[in-house]
Amino acid sequence: MEGLSRGVLLERMKEEYGSMLSTENSSIASSASTSRRIEAPESSCSPVPILHQEAVSHEEHGCSGRCKVIVRRIMEQVRTETEQWSQMQEMLEQVREEMEELNSSWDFWEDRALDSEYLIQYLRSAGLT
Repeated sequence: MEGLSRGVLLERMKEEYGSMLSTENSSIASSASTSRRIEAPESSCSPVPILHQEAVSHEEHGCSGRCKVIVRRIMEQVRTETEQWSQMQEMLEQVREEMEELNSSWDFWEDRALDSEYLIQYLRSAGLT
């Protein structure tokens, strides 16, 4: 089924969203270099700097909108592929059932052929044919 393997899905995402993601990364990098940083208080467990909210809020909204569009597209693809997967599972179950019927039929006719062959050999040996 198309697009189910992780590698294929990642490649498709790179193709569709690669240019968008690369421009977002560059704008995030430039905003990170131009925004003021506030150091975390001494009581904080980690020394990770916090970006000043005012400098980043405009860019977050732009990214947030694009990210939502990307997430919606991905969710739609996942829904579509999930539906396709369910259909494939139903078809597979139908094929299994038909194979079981064919195997039963094969066994029945094989038994009939062996019985007929045995009967013919018996009749020949008895001199009735």
